[in-house]
Amino acid sequence: MSKIVKEFQLSDGRTISIETGKLAKQADGSVVVKMGDTMLLATVVAAKEAKEDVDFMPLTVEYREKYAAAGRFPGGFFKRETRPSDYEVLIARLVDRALRPLFPEDFHAEVQVIITLMSSDKNMLPDALACLAASSALAVSDVPFNGPISEVRVGRINGQFVVNPSISDLLTSDLLKVVPLSGFTVERLAGIRVFAMLCFPFTLVVLTRFSKTAIIMAPILAALGFMLPRVMAARNRNHYLEAVRGCLPHMADMLYAFVLGGKNLDQAFRGAADASPEPLESLLIQAVRELELGASREESFGRMLERCPLPELSSLLRSLIEAERRGYTVSTTLAVFSREIRLRRRDQLKVTVAKAPLKMLAPLVFLILPASVLLTVGPTFLVTLSKVF
Repeated sequence: MSKIVKEFQLSDGRTISIETGKLAKQADGSVVVKMGDTMLLATVVAAKEAKEDVDFMPLTVEYREKYAAAGRFPGGFFKRETRPSDYEVLIARLVDRALRPLFPEDFHAEVQVIITLMSSDKNMLPDALACLAASSALAVSDVPFNGPISEVRVGRINGQFVVNPSISDLLTSDLLKVVPLSGFTVERLAGIRVFAMLCFPFTLVVLTRFSKTAIIMAPILAALGFMLPRVMAARNRNHYLEAVRGCLPHMADMLYAFVLGGKNLDQAFRGAADASPEPLESLLIQAVRELELGASREESFGRMLERCPLPELSSLLRSLIEAERRGYTVSTTLAVFSREIRLRRRDQLKVTVAKAPLKMLAPLVFLILPASVLLTVGPTFLVTLSKVF
């Protein structure tokens, strides 16, 4: 098969090329998608026949970003590539969700889609091209597929919507600033609100056969359903902040180790980003990318605090900036912070242990006793209400 190359341009003049017939010829379908210095290889392999007793679509999608794509190799404690990061898993799920409905309903043969980042551009996020590469590989294969399709990242910069904005453009974008903290998209929260406002009252009215009491309670349940998404978003945001707070001692230790090893503060943050657990890893990686693109340390740290407004994180970042400005040793600041946050967490654990007996009494007071009262007095109360109304 000879090499085939197709190119098209975006509205801002950038060119995306799709090439097939050169790499991974033994796969059922393979393409190379290029945009600037970013290059992704997508390969598709499918079984000839479906296995017995398989009534679903066994589709496997994997997205990997190797260190070699950026001209680096793993350093620090781990000297080799590890399991896929949460970021890579989420990109694979996004591609899977877009591709799976486009296969025929009666097609149950096993299909494997592998997307590998071959070369990366520091100013271009490659995940926006992953679905285009995967669907193009499926389109050139003999696998039945109702495609190709693509996906884009949209940013709003200076009031204008931009398709697949660069990392430097995303620094000034005002469309993505509301995403990181809640964990729920706006569409999902709106769907939950509509479902709760309609489902709760309707279920109560139907189960009670349109009784007067249920009709009176329906507006109250609708109001509770209206408030439910806000409670869920706040709860998820608190879980996110607690997860970041739990990773801060590890982050301080990593920064301290890199600074003692002779690294400057930017290099220490870059090393800590590679070794930190989620969700702190994504915060540090974004801050490192902003520093590499020329943002000042104050600007990068300020945006990090906007995404994660933790008092402990704010104290650490401001202490580091002040120590460097006044000429103090950064390692001493990190050691003091690490010791203080561990002492604070120990005190919080002592308070939690002291409150444990009260929390164990809470279900008895607020659940078991009211339930027993409702079981004994509830029927009589409902009969009285039905007679009144």
